[in-house]
Amino acid sequence: MSSNNIMYPEGCKPISPNTKNTELLKRLKILSEALKGEVTNEEVNTPNRYKDLILHLTRSQFLNNKNNDIQLLLACCIADLFRVFAPNSPIENLSLLKDVLLFIAVVIGNVPNKEDSMYKYYLYLLENISVVETMQIALELGDNAYVVLRQLIKQSLNNINEKNADKHIQGMLMGMCSKLIQGVDQVSNIILDAIFFFIVQPQKVSIFIRFKSTNLVFLICCFQINNREAYFMARDLIRTNQTALDPYVSLLLKRGLETGILDECELISQKKLYDLICELHKFVPEMISTVLPILVNQMQSEDIAVRRGAIRLFGNLFGDQNSRLAEDEPEVWNEYMKRFTDVNEEIRRICIRNAEDILIFHPELRGQVTDAVILRCQDMDENVRLEVLAMIQGLAKRKFEALSERLLIHVRIRHAAIRGLSSLHRVIFSNDELTNLERSSISSIFSAIMNHYYQPLLEDRLLTEKIFVSNLIPYKLNESKRMEILINIFLNTNNYGAKALEQILMKQSFQRRLLRNLVKLIEQSVESQKGKTIDDVVRGIVECNPEPAKFSLIFRQFMTHLTNDEQILSSLKYITGKEYTCQKVETAVLEILKRLRDHKVSVECMDAMRCLFECCSPLQFDGTAVPVLVDMVITSIKNSIDGNQFNRCYKLIKLLKIVADAYPHCFVNAPTLEGLVKLIELESFSEIESLLSLVITISTELKQHELLAKDMVAKYVKHCERISLDGTPRAAKYAVRCISKLLKTEQAQAKLENIFQNSLLHVSTSDPQCCTALKALSCCVEVDAVQFCIELFEILKTKIMDLLLDRSSSETTFDQQNCTMNNAQNHNEQFSDGAICDENYVEIKKHCLKFVANFLVAVAQFSECDVEPLAKNLLKLYSTLLETKGDIFEKPCSRTHMAEFRLLAGNSMLKLATKPRYAKFVTADNLVTLSALGYDEEIEIRHRFFGKLNKYLMALQLHVEYMGLFALVTLHENTEFQNKIRVLVDANITKRRKYLERLEMKEFAPYYQPEYCLAYAIYVLAKLPSFESIKCESELRRLTESIWFLLEIFSARKEPSSLEFIYNIFKTVKNSTDSKLQDCAKEELQQKNEKIWALCDIGILLMSYRVKNLMKDVESKPLLSKRFFLNMGKANTKVYVPVSFIKEMKTKKINTKNQKTDTTKEATKSRIRQSSTNNSRRSRRTSKMKVAVDSKRAVNGKHAQSDLNHKAQTNDLSLDNEIGEVIVKRPKLVFEEEKLQQVKNKRKMDENKSLLEKKLQINSDSSWGLEKEASPVSDTSMKNRKEMEKLSTPLKSLNDDSKPGPSKTNIRTGNGENIHGSLENCDYSPIHPVKNVITAHQPSLTSSTPIIIPKKHRTILTAGENSDVRQHEVENHAKVMETKKVGKMVGAENYSKCDKKKIRKLNSVQKTKLSSEKARAEIVSETSGIATRLRSRQTMISSFIHPTNMESSKK
Repeated sequence: MSSNNIMYPEGCKPISPNTKNTELLKRLKILSEALKGEVTNEEVNTPNRYKDLILHLTRSQFLNNKNNDIQLLLACCIADLFRVFAPNSPIENLSLLKDVLLFIAVVIGNVPNKEDSMYKYYLYLLENISVVETMQIALELGDNAYVVLRQLIKQSLNNINEKNADKHIQGMLMGMCSKLIQGVDQVSNIILDAIFFFIVQPQKVSIFIRFKSTNLVFLICCFQINNREAYFMARDLIRTNQTALDPYVSLLLKRGLETGILDECELISQKKLYDLICELHKFVPEMISTVLPILVNQMQSEDIAVRRGAIRLFGNLFGDQNSRLAEDEPEVWNEYMKRFTDVNEEIRRICIRNAEDILIFHPELRGQVTDAVILRCQDMDENVRLEVLAMIQGLAKRKFEALSERLLIHVRIRHAAIRGLSSLHRVIFSNDELTNLERSSISSIFSAIMNHYYQPLLEDRLLTEKIFVSNLIPYKLNESKRMEILINIFLNTNNYGAKALEQILMKQSFQRRLLRNLVKLIEQSVESQKGKTIDDVVRGIVECNPEPAKFSLIFRQFMTHLTNDEQILSSLKYITGKEYTCQKVETAVLEILKRLRDHKVSVECMDAMRCLFECCSPLQFDGTAVPVLVDMVITSIKNSIDGNQFNRCYKLIKLLKIVADAYPHCFVNAPTLEGLVKLIELESFSEIESLLSLVITISTELKQHELLAKDMVAKYVKHCERISLDGTPRAAKYAVRCISKLLKTEQAQAKLENIFQNSLLHVSTSDPQCCTALKALSCCVEVDAVQFCIELFEILKTKIMDLLLDRSSSETTFDQQNCTMNNAQNHNEQFSDGAICDENYVEIKKHCLKFVANFLVAVAQFSECDVEPLAKNLLKLYSTLLETKGDIFEKPCSRTHMAEFRLLAGNSMLKLATKPRYAKFVTADNLVTLSALGYDEEIEIRHRFFGKLNKYLMALQLHVEYMGLFALVTLHENTEFQNKIRVLVDANITKRRKYLERLEMKEFAPYYQPEYCLAYAIYVLAKLPSFESIKCESELRRLTESIWFLLEIFSARKEPSSLEFIYNIFKTVKNSTDSKLQDCAKEELQQKNEKIWALCDIGILLMSYRVKNLMKDVESKPLLSKRFFLNMGKANTKVYVPVSFIKEMKTKKINTKNQKTDTTKEATKSRIRQSSTNNSRRSRRTSKMKVAVDSKRAVNGKHAQSDLNHKAQTNDLSLDNEIGEVIVKRPKLVFEEEKLQQVKNKRKMDENKSLLEKKLQINSDSSWGLEKEASPVSDTSMKNRKEMEKLSTPLKSLNDDSKPGPSKTNIRTGNGENIHGSLENCDYSPIHPVKNVITAHQPSLTSSTPIIIPKKHRTILTAGENSDVRQHEVENHAKVMETKKVGKMVGAENYSKCDKKKIRKLNSVQKTKLSSEKARAEIVSETSGIATRLRSRQTMISSFIHPTNMESSKK
């Protein structure tokens, strides 16, 4: 067809091969400009428009034109015609298509100068081809695509140099090459040949520099890059496409090393193979990992030439500045070190020559290399010795790296190793040719990488989260392959790896939920408080980042584009929604990043948002992947049941539960739900309760799909009804919960009523399903207290109590025949005396105890049910169980069962204390009794108790006094467990600090402020049975460690005024008396109070000798609970610990003045790991308690860092504090001239005997207000007082005013009520405190952790009551003022009389107090054994039959 018959765009002249170049250039410019404005054929619905034109322009006469400008313009026209025909190809002839693409590749290689007028056409050509992806058509050419790709790479890299280098152009060229590399079926050697050509000689040449020193001549080899830009582009191209190139590079290198032939390689030769490996190792060391075994064999070869080449290569690899090959491959390193003694002298010289770089860049290898070089100094060959000398001289002229830079390299190398391992993991598990047995041999890779998730640096966590998606469970694989890898690695990973996987998935879910809420808020039309709510969501997103402050600014920038760009908002909505597919999620993420790039956001913003989407996008699980996972799990479980591998069933269901917690919506589809039903119907399936827990997790999502739920819910409910009657107790619990979650309220009530009535029929000791029935009944009232509360309460008082207390005589519990027949079935245990411990009997008792506690917790908010008497009696029962160590029932129980009873009683007591309705009944005596579990003889009991205690404390369901129980952990030597508890205490402190930041919680600080735990820890420690006397120094040392355990944690946190507040707590406790001992004899009260005061002295001593920078002058007034302490109204300035003990503490401080404490690496790792793996739920399959910290890492970064830096906080109690470093001078204990001081005191006592007796009477007896009348001190008490004074040493005044005075925080009304400074009358609710406390005004405090006193509330009184109260206050105030005036005017005798008046007043108050306390009924067990058990049982029976109505609180 002639050029005149071809359709051209309007205004264009025909183009003929015979046209001269000048005219042809003009016409091509016009044609190019015209084609730029042409729309695609698809838009105008004319598919063959301009087809003749492109066939005409691609004739050989045009393509072979030698003029560069004509070629460029012709390429622009052809590229535009490809754009017009897009997405179809206008050229059907594959041979012609190949020639055209090769022509375009050649034109791309001819880069004009930036000043040239044709540069704009070149830039337009690249942008056109890059956007339209014209070169991707080469994929249709089959094998010829490799030719086009090779030409494109060669031309792109060959003509880029420093003069015409442009990042934009290089980026487009790299993008085109990368897309083709990733698009071809396989990367052939001709493509690798073109890439490798630019990273080895002649592009990178060696230059030898010659210099002379004395009689020696040295040659130093330096490398210079001829075309630096081409080298960098080739390097970046390999890095970008490492995944696609990795297998083919490995194959090429292996082939070259084994045969000496590089197939299809024309640009690089066999001689350059070692140089190629060396260069690849510098920027992609993972690529050469597969050829290391071959190189090691060459290093051991008998051929000297082969061995020499391999030694030279390994010398360069080990000596590279960024290499860590010696660390990653220690066996290779050891083999290389043997070559220093090689038989060939030239090889020994090569080793010494390469040792210089190793010594400079790798100080960790310096010791081994130095020893090897020293041996070569005595080498038999002179040339080798000269080489050693030359190396040493060259080494002296070069510099070493700084230490900080080396540390950074270690981090980078660790990350590189992790990436390499993950890439290896991906390659092995993606290879279908390998068997599962071969894959299991490297299953430890997953555990090793996931354990890396517990490293202290947050960058390590981010790296683990990224490679989890990209390499460990590669999201680009199909669903079947992904889920197969997931099951395989989860079955072989350890517990820490499984926990890390769970935390990663939960973090993904949490971040997606926050982003989903953000999108919903932005789309809302209502603007009221919208901005504030968005700020709250943004704050939550920012806190998930390792650098919240920096990320906050970046995310604000992203928010600007998110609210203004509908495309970004739509893509984000798709990512965070529930109707997505993994493939489209990746496209949506790329779209967001592309839009951000179009908005020209900063590089930091792009990187941060890319990192965010990499970590939270649902790239692995969707509605298609989860059914595949469930189907594979079902198959594996069936095989495991057939092979009796029940542990695999547990892990497989656990995997499903982990995925369901993060992706519940993916389980709501017919195949998945049908699969779960099949699992429930499986016989011999032991994990039915875990499966029902999974169903509960997805129940909310299931309800939202009404059509699907209508068919499936009936099946689940049917199975749940069956399980609730004949399943295990635990399964019955989940079955009832499952029914309540799946059905609507009316339907659920009907089903639960049926279960309730059927379960009542099985509540009998003769029924084997008794425990299941008890658990089902308990769960029924838990899920619907209103429906079952009244009826079940009546049943509890009769049937359940009969079971618990063995009161039913009409039924034969277990006769001898049944006991004999069921011995094997019930696993009964026989004691040495012939008695048999019946397992069924024990299980019923345990479930009855649990039932009563769960019932009380369930009806705590149901005021119509009067359960207070039951709660009081139940607490008595729990106390009796603890006091008798679990031995209270009629039938004998084994030691293990009694330990379980103790633990059950303690945990139930904690559970009741979490409810405000019952917390007021848990007295200080109950807390002391409960503390026995903290030092129980069974280690598992201690661990499980502290785990349950931490669970409730972290949920802020228990008050701060329970936190003091953690001090008991040091009573048993277990450093590892103490380190775990230390992390938990620190997490509790952080949680309570954040809670107190709320303005509405400031006035309830005494319930939550963590420093108060030390006061209650002292109270509990003083009640220890082993603490008999304050003279026992061994016990004092033991309790010192307990106090320091808590005090050390506060000291390590270095929070402002925290330690000062603790110091004031110690002083306040020392100025108080035990509130529970007011009815004791005077001597007993004094003895027990001295234990508390002695522990306060120990706390003050610890703060004086082991705490740095303590400012004791800070004013703060702690408020202690009146349930534990009563203020004496005077300053207690005596020391109650022995003088020798004080000297020992001081001597220990001096001896450890300059000693640094050693915190072992194992302890540090344990603390870091435990702080990342918090799980309050204990697996019923593990016999050991695992105590850990919350997935979200409740310990903040600042505190964790201070913990690591403050090394004296883990195992050793010695400190390196110096006296001179203390800012404020500390009041010291008086030791100097001790004997002289005692003589002076004795002389003064002899001179003023009568006056001293009166003062001693006031100070030792009357100030506590215990006696009914003031009586003189007996001679015996006087002797005891003197002996006590001899054993104690007075402290310097703890206050500015040493004279005893009335307490400012213990003001009482006429009824004896402490209306200020007491916590007894406050509401016990930790979450929603009730502000009905009568308080008095008090001046503000100066502590940085202040206790803000509740605001004064007016009490509504009648006129008569109001006047009486005011009159009493006036009279009381007048008496106090009169006492003060008399004290100033008269002498010692009158002062004593006035004090007697106050004593009488306090005694009247005490009478009221004692009379109110007599109403309490207590179960006191003084002995153990059968008699104790029977006596306790009789007391309990009478208590339950005739419950007494006791007052809920003191009046």
